Amino acid sequence: MPDTRPYRCPSPDRTVWTVADLEALPDDGHRDEILHGEPLVTPLPSTGRQRIALRLTVVTELWCRAHTG
Repeated sequence: MPDTRPYRCPSPDRTVWTVADLEALPDDGHRDEILHGEPLVTPLPSTGRQRIALRLTVVTELWCRAHTG
């Protein structure tokens, strides 16, 4: 299974990243974010993980509808 933990981009020449820096990054299939001025790159969740999240959402919603007035 691939490592899915967020990792930091090497940026020795920068101390604070901006939205403009983020928008200049290529669309490579990863989720790019800025946290406290530093870039973070996270791989997108797998299709299987997204299906499980959707199923849990549906089951939770159905349970809530059945158990609330």
